[in-house]
This record gives sequence, structure tokens and C-alpha cells, in this order.
Amino acid sequence: MKHLPYLILFFLLTITISVIGQKNIWPKTFEGYAFQDIEKTYDNGFAFSGFKTNDLDVYFLGYGVLRKVDINGDILWEKLIVLNPPPAYTDLYCVNQTNDGGYIVSGQFWGRDFDGGDVFIMKLNACGELEWNTFIISDGPQICNDVYQLEDGSFLTTIGQWDLDQHPADRIWLFKLSSQGKIIWHKLQADWNPIQNNERLSSFSKSPDDNYIISGSYFGYDNNYMQQPMFIKVDTAGNEIWHDVVTGSMNDPHEGRAFFGGCDSNGNFYSAGNHMNTGHLRAPVIYKISNDGATLFAKDIFTEADSLERGITYDVKCMTDTTLFTFINWLTTYDSVFAYIYKLDSSGNTIARKIIDSSNSYYLPLGSATTIDNKYVIVGSYANQSDDVWSSSFWKLQSNLEYDTIYTQQFNYDSLCPYPITNDTIPLDTTTVINLEHLWNDLKPMSIFPNPVKNKLNIIINIVKWQQRQLIIRDINGREVINENIAPGSANHQLDVSTLENGIYVVSLLEKGKLLQTEKVVVSH
Repeated sequence: MKHLPYLILFFLLTITISVIGQKNIWPKTFEGYAFQDIEKTYDNGFAFSGFKTNDLDVYFLGYGVLRKVDINGDILWEKLIVLNPPPAYTDLYCVNQTNDGGYIVSGQFWGRDFDGGDVFIMKLNACGELEWNTFIISDGPQICNDVYQLEDGSFLTTIGQWDLDQHPADRIWLFKLSSQGKIIWHKLQADWNPIQNNERLSSFSKSPDDNYIISGSYFGYDNNYMQQPMFIKVDTAGNEIWHDVVTGSMNDPHEGRAFFGGCDSNGNFYSAGNHMNTGHLRAPVIYKISNDGATLFAKDIFTEADSLERGITYDVKCMTDTTLFTFINWLTTYDSVFAYIYKLDSSGNTIARKIIDSSNSYYLPLGSATTIDNKYVIVGSYANQSDDVWSSSFWKLQSNLEYDTIYTQQFNYDSLCPYPITNDTIPLDTTTVINLEHLWNDLKPMSIFPNPVKNKLNIIINIVKWQQRQLIIRDINGREVINENIAPGSANHQLDVSTLENGIYVVSLLEKGKLLQTEKVVVSH
């Protein structure tokens, strides 16, 4: 027993060292940076996109920045995006990982000889080095979103308010770029809205079935021009699969806007948003849209505290098919701000919530992601009035909303790059920018293959409008041998020509009786 006091002392020291080793390191704060998006990378790190500036009063007079951090939020490297010739300013909105372990980012720039708010898309390799960049110039400020790479190496993205001078009524466009950044086509979305200037683009998300969902808001003549949440599902050819507008009921119309979100494994889409006609001046809301485009619910999130009178949420993430996480800015009756994390079930009901910032900081749109071990991470920016700079915070939480501890497992970060990645500046040359408004208008509405064909003729539809189409095949004498309708939203169609005699035929594509295109095809069995 004489060793017992020493054993007790050793035990207490062990506990003390353990507690010190597990001390809270969250949130991480980055002064002078305004980060807006986060992407989990192939090596279990994270990439942030945003801008760097020392000027609190002028939001956009900064330089776009891509920063890589490890799983504990420690900085690995960053790339500053600078336009040439100056004065020019950039802002990186979104970052996504590419098939080769590199990065595709989208952003806006303001520079000499440009009206401001034009879009650029930039591809970096796994070492953070520039491979190409594409500028998309138009009249007036534009809005850009996430860029996704397809299996064939091409890219899809959405741009809002593109080419307003030539298309003032058309506000949401889907762009397809080649693997080298060349624009293949651009297609109008939400063209079923007959009212000009009445769509707003918020986000562009991928669904589990390799299609994509556009979210935003819609002003319709049938709802007294009330702003209502809008969702559009499209395929990789740019054809609409379905659209849904959250209208509410005749006695209780729903006014609001959808922002960012994501799908569960069943294809249900959850979106964070803002409800504007509740008892609260603005209530945070979660929308749930089914895989076939039906509104399942629009669930307001309330708090028991009477002093928290209005709030807003920008993003929601599915941790599992039954658990959601979202970040909410709550404003009090005294104009104080509290930042909360909410844990919700799949019906939008609150399971738990936690205050993560009570410093009266109002966070701008945030990015969020999940980790390899199912933790929840968030990055967001705010105006740091005390230090007169923009600042960003980075949180990592466990499923019980407690802050995560230091992750001790070692990862080989940036393993696809054969040498260490260093901080540096990537210059983009705007002297070679051209206007793109009137290019690529010769895109054919239909592509057919193989030609000659033996049994099955594949037809790819590239029509922007949401209309039923018709395919007619005639022989060389003009006799109709096949007549089939193509449902709206269908991008791929296959015709059985095995019963046709060998020879030359003419394939015609029509929409509402109007001939769009004809192609000759040779049938050879």
C-alpha cells in the first residue's frame, strides 16, 4: 500500500494530460478572409473558397482565395487569384473536387473595361496549379454556382442573369463546358414562367441519380407576384425532368426563397430557406421535395425564446437519411445576433440545438460538409466590427452537437501532387476575354448515332424548352414509317429500326408541329 499515493498521483496526472490534450480547438478563426464554400477533399482535408481583403467597408474589393486545411482546420496552403491588368478584383464563390483530384472553382470579377460582376470558371490540377480559365462576360452582374464534372470530363454549372441585354426575361441558364473549359452549349431554364425578370437563382446541387437540382425563387402572375421557392431537376443534357414551386394553399400562400441544400440517399431534396409571411418577420424554413418533384413539407423552425423574433438559414446537410444539420442566424428584438446549430429529423422537427456564437456576428451564406467519421463542419464569414476586417469561422461538431476533439490519425495530404504545394498567386489575364453572348447558337437540337445503323438508333435531344417533341422517320419516297412522341424532359431516346428495309431515311424532330431539325440516316442490316 505504500505505493498507493504515487499511483493516485500518476492517475491524476494522466487524466490532466488527457484533458489538456483533448481541449476544444473550435472554432478556428481566419481574420481578413471571407470564406463562403467548403469542399471535402479526397485526402480528408477541406478546401475553402472566398476572398481576402483588409477593407471591411467594400465587400468586393478583394482577391479570390482558395485555401486548403487539414481535418483539424490547420492551414496547408492557399492560392490567391489576381486579375491582370489591375485594378481588378475577384471573389471565389464555389469549389468542387474534380475527377483527377484537382479543383474546379467559380467566381466573379470586377475589372477595367468590364461592367462588374462577370463570371469566371477556373480549373486547377492536384497541385493547385492553373490548367485553364474561362471568362463569361455579359451586361450587368451575374450569379454563378457550383461546377460539377461529368464522367466524360466535361462540366455543368448554372449562371443567373446572364446576357440580360439580349434576354431580359431569362434569368437562369445551364452551361456545359468541355474538359478544357470551352463552352459547348448554354440552355435556358424555367422558361415556363411567362413573366419577365421573375426567377432568382440560388444553388445547383447533384442528386444521387446523377441528375441535378436548381433551387431559387419564382415570381408568378398567378400568385400576385409573390416570391415563392422554386426547384428544377435537370439531366446532364440540360433537359428539365420536373419543376416544383412551393405555393402553399389558397388561404395560406407561401412566400419565401430556397437557398442551399442536398439530397438523401433516396433522392429527396432538402433545402434551407427563408419564410416571409409567418408570425415571425422572417422565419428559417426547411423544404423537402420528393425524388419525383412533389412538395413534402415546408417546415418553419421556431425557438422557445420570445426575444428571438426572426432568423434565416442558408444551408442544410443530410448527416443520415433521418438526421439533418443546419446553421441559423437568430436576431433578437434588440437587434442582437445569435448563431445556432440545429439538429433536425427528416420531418424537420428539432432534435437539439446549440449556440455556437453569441458575439453579435451575423454570418453571411455558409458552406457545410461532412467528414470521413460523420462529423459536421461549417465555414462562414462575418463583418468583424471590432477589428474592422472581414473574418471567417470554421467549426467541427459531433452528432450530439458537441465540439469535436483533435483528430490524431495521420493523413497523407495532397498525395496526388509529387511535390510540396506552396502558397502563391495565380494571375488571370483578362486581356483575352471575349463576349460570348452570340456564340454557339448553332447547336443542333438533335444528335443521332450510330449512322449507318443496324437495329437500334440512339437519339440525343438538346432542346431547351419544356415541350413535348415528336420524331418522324420517312423513307426516300417520303412515306412515313415511324412516328413517336418524346415526353418533356427526356434527353435520350431509342428507335427500333430493325424492321425497316436497307436504305436511306430522313429523321425529323418537331415541337408543337414546328420542324426543328432533319437528319439523314442509313439503315444497313
